Amino acid sequence: MASTQLDQKDMTMEEGSRLEPMTLSYSLDRNLLNELYGDDIDYATSMFETFLEEVLPEFNTIEPLLEQQRWEDVRQLAHKLRPTLGMVGLSDMEMLLAQFEVAVETSVESKRIHRLWHLFHADLMSCKPLVEAEWQRLLTKTKS
Repeated sequence: MASTQLDQKDMTMEEGSRLEPMTLSYSLDRNLLNELYGDDIDYATSMFETFLEEVLPEFNTIEPLLEQQRWEDVRQLAHKLRPTLGMVGLSDMEMLLAQFEVAVETSVESKRIHRLWHLFHADLMSCKPLVEAEWQRLLTKTKS
């Protein structure tokens, strides 16, 4: 059985080879962004702004639900938020969130679900500057 990216990161932490989570290098999926927005810079700018100002903070509401072991609420929120990642070109993160969603749905051990979430969330936060930079780039294009 092939292991997922989250599983591989999880195993690295368990093996004790690192005290900190691995940081993978992410980039925006330019093909997807072009497919979604084409030349509609105003629409793309609006989507990036909405993601940064409204959607990204919503990811922080998952942690309290995990602490309360409200698994169905965690799964539903992850499912709701997953497509927003693709809308800003974070298709790798979208796949990782889908893997997390499956882990929650299949009742994986609570401790492991928490660990997977922390790995995902750390990676998501490392992607925030990419999304912000693209939003700024789009803003300057709309003013041109």
